[in-house]
Amino acid sequence: MEKKLFACLIAAIITIMGSAPAYACTGLTLQAKDGAVVFARTLEWGAFDIHSRLVIVPRGYQYTSQLEDGKKGAVWKGRYGVVGVDAVNKDNL
Repeated sequence: MEKKLFACLIAAIITIMGSAPAYACTGLTLQAKDGAVVFARTLEWGAFDIHSRLVIVPRGYQYTSQLEDGKKGAVWKGRYGVVGVDAVNKDNL
């Protein structure tokens, strides 16, 4: 009896989940034979336009952190390049 109840509960959950759209993000990690690793994440917003843009930061890019008083903080060069998406309405902040 418990197995039938459990099966009905699972069927009901699958039916309910299948009837509504799901906007979920997916994380992905790939590792090459040479040990290189690629991290990725999808953005399935779907409900509205996030007005984002593609961002490409090359390997060796020099970063400078900013301190509260406007002075420059730490300076470093990135070891890896980055491809991503910028913030929602970044220019309007």
